[in-house]
Amino acid sequence: MTVQYRLGVLGFPYVYLITTMKLTSRLENSFAEQGLTNLGLQDVVLALEWVQKNINSFGGDPTKVSLRLAIEERADHDRSP
Repeated sequence: MTVQYRLGVLGFPYVYLITTMKLTSRLENSFAEQGLTNLGLQDVVLALEWVQKNINSFGGDPTKVSLRLAIEERADHDRSP
């Protein structure tokens, strides 16, 4: 199973905002309180919870779920000029 998650401003709006504009500490706290600091990671957690809940339906064992991190790198020659 492959898990997709939000990237950029949709997945990590807090990081985007602190790198592009100066935030007041009040606004920073508001983002943290509302859980808006890492939506992309929350997508992954939700997917893993779904797998744990439903893996038996697919003949799997919830005690034998493993994760693999795949990082895709593109060589310079693969990029469009």
